[in-house]
Amino acid sequence: MTVISKNKIDFRWQDQALCKGLATEMFFPTQGELVDPILVQTCEDCPVQKQCLEHALHHEHYGYWAGTSEKQRVSIRKKMNINCHKPEALYWMDSSMARKESEANRVKISGRGRKPKSNVSI
Repeated sequence: MTVISKNKIDFRWQDQALCKGLATEMFFPTQGELVDPILVQTCEDCPVQKQCLEHALHHEHYGYWAGTSEKQRVSIRKKMNINCHKPEALYWMDSSMARKESEANRVKISGRGRKPKSNVSI
């Protein structure tokens, strides 16, 4: 398992990932966009795909991880009775800082959730 303690995650397995160094945008295709075939092939050949999938099932709501999409992981979690932790609640430990960079670059999809209240009264 990738969890070091209750609030820390060990990302050392990522040092051996074949995707290391690929553009972050590749892992977060926009709605309707297909995953880049280079990324798909990279995941298929990766020596740490098992560790990546285990991590993604427990900690990643968004993006392409271990050859799986967000929807595919939801289905796997249901079958395996796994609860995915909220990323905001975790303290990320990553020597390469790649995970923090991807979190910072993640774009929220507009039109979801509640609309902000306006401070202007009519």
